[in-house]
Amino acid sequence: MKKAGITLGAFCAIILFLVACPRSGKEDTAGGPLSAGWQVPVEVADTPNATQPDYYQLGWQSFVALNWPANMSYRGEPDTSKSIGAAGDDGQLQEVVWESWKEQYDIFLPDAANPGPWNPAYSGAHPALKVLRMFSKNDSSRVLDAFNEATGNPVIDQDSQFVRYEVRVDQSEYTYFVTNSYYNQDSQLTAVQQDRFVGFPKGNVQSPDLPSWAQYGATEVKAAWRIFKPGTPSSILDRYYHEKALLIDQYGVRSDTVEIGMVSMHILRLTPTTGSTWYWASFEQVDNLKLQPSYGGTLPPHPTFNTNPAQLYGDSGFSYKPAPVAYRKPLPSAVPVGISSPPFEQSNPGLDSINMEYHKKLSNTPFQYYQLIGTINPPVSGQPSYTDSSSGAPSVTVNTPLMSNSAMETYICQSNCITCHMFGFPFTPNQRYNTSSLQVFTFLPSMAKSSSQYKLKKIQFVKPRVIKN
Repeated sequence: MKKAGITLGAFCAIILFLVACPRSGKEDTAGGPLSAGWQVPVEVADTPNATQPDYYQLGWQSFVALNWPANMSYRGEPDTSKSIGAAGDDGQLQEVVWESWKEQYDIFLPDAANPGPWNPAYSGAHPALKVLRMFSKNDSSRVLDAFNEATGNPVIDQDSQFVRYEVRVDQSEYTYFVTNSYYNQDSQLTAVQQDRFVGFPKGNVQSPDLPSWAQYGATEVKAAWRIFKPGTPSSILDRYYHEKALLIDQYGVRSDTVEIGMVSMHILRLTPTTGSTWYWASFEQVDNLKLQPSYGGTLPPHPTFNTNPAQLYGDSGFSYKPAPVAYRKPLPSAVPVGISSPPFEQSNPGLDSINMEYHKKLSNTPFQYYQLIGTINPPVSGQPSYTDSSSGAPSVTVNTPLMSNSAMETYICQSNCITCHMFGFPFTPNQRYNTSSLQVFTFLPSMAKSSSQYKLKKIQFVKPRVIKN
């Protein structure tokens, strides 16, 4: 279970969203809680003239809403009677919205079986503890096949613990897979061959299949968790969104209960104006790479992924790359990986000011100890842009050549999300299709099973080009 936090401190900003979407019916007043923060905004502000700070704000607005306490009677529903960081009836931090979503293995079942309805929410099947099955951000046909980070290698923190991962999908995207039968490879292939593949939902589409508060489009969350050693003091735990969990190892064996803390969170979204790129917002716990006294609280003895004082590891950004973890094989030696901040994270005054704005808004909750490290979005007027034209996929132009998360893209820090995700396509054995027209920048369709003769083609990540400053 999660340790109790204190209700969000006072502030009076209303989270804005331009496209019609439901409100809580409450107003923010001076000295009041963040009452409007539970609704995920459908779109970035000021479209079609959004600035880069607008996209940063969209990232934080999404982070707040998705980490809002969940209504435990329906998957993905925010508990609008609570504020972010609130405790449940047991005095522990309440499960948040995105944690109640479906996981990828809930969608892609053996023999392409229909995964069924989004709800009933928990009806006796909801576990009392989180169960982490993945050891990697990237997964394949079997959950335990992928024990490693995006490039196929694990991340080991400074306490010699392997980082663990999970991927969850919102109701809009889950309903999309079920309605179109895209949980089946065969359905995807037929739709592409007949030029009738349905693009992912962009949000703000009134559908009888979705509650009004869930109509913000296809959204995925990828989270990375550290494992705390027994006896870790509450002063350190309180700097994390943390909870108790069970771990499944590479042999399929369940662990005893452990305490885990979220170190990184990717939010991947498709909004009405981001079909050509999708939208990424990447967050890290502030102590991942260096200690930051400006965030207050009791500092840990060292950063999660570095020594103290922080050390730089050159252009690579890491001290060494552990051997991949193999299914039903012994783990590699648990020697900590040293990780340093990539250059793009070391100076961004505009983003720093927005992070401090939300640090203050989220005071007295564990979420004040998280920072947005950047976003990937369509280019904005008056700012540089970057076109990735890697071989084998249509080119994609985004706002920056560099964005990587220390726990998720550890070994490709001189890159960005598009470098790999531009190779996200429906299941097609040997062909590439225009990404933006199909609205696919996620690898989940490639994880579908077949109900006939087709075999799953394991995802092959293209080695990203190293970008020099």
